[in-house]
Amino acid sequence: MKKRLFTALRFPKNTINEIDILQKSLMKEDPKARFVTPVENFHLTLFFIGMTDRLEDCEEALKNACLLYKEQIGRPITLEFDRLGTFRSKGGSVLWLGIKENKDLETLAGLIPKELDPFGIEGDRKKFRAHITLARKFRGEIPTSVTLPEPITLDKAYLVWSHRNEDDVLVYDNLKDFNFVR
Repeated sequence: MKKRLFTALRFPKNTINEIDILQKSLMKEDPKARFVTPVENFHLTLFFIGMTDRLEDCEEALKNACLLYKEQIGRPITLEFDRLGTFRSKGGSVLWLGIKENKDLETLAGLIPKELDPFGIEGDRKKFRAHITLARKFRGEIPTSVTLPEPITLDKAYLVWSHRNEDDVLVYDNLKDFNFVR
């Protein structure tokens, strides 16, 4: 069975709560926007794989990428949230929470497609832009003064399955996680 997969960093509950508070404060800017729900779906995509039935190959590639990062760098990744922004798209923009430039994060994200290559898995090869999606079809103004979440330090990458549950709610299930810290 094919599954829609991506690799990501997932957040602890306190960070999810902080992002939720920020997101709720933005809803008044465009109440018609499609805000990310449930809040447990908040994540930072490292690499989008797409529809595939090659789950074991994707697991192996993420494991190998985390092992390479562990050998080359080996330290946890600290995310510093630094701004709000939008990507233009049809029907309104994608509203996102930005991450301060982080070479360790970029290295980990860059290793994943390289480790998928031997399996012939293409995925989405767009340039990596570290962000957390807050809403789609956003047409409001971005406030200039908001409270951003506190920095967080993470040590695992996840292989995630994106699907709709029996209530037709989009959910992201962690299938496998790999530690990337020495």
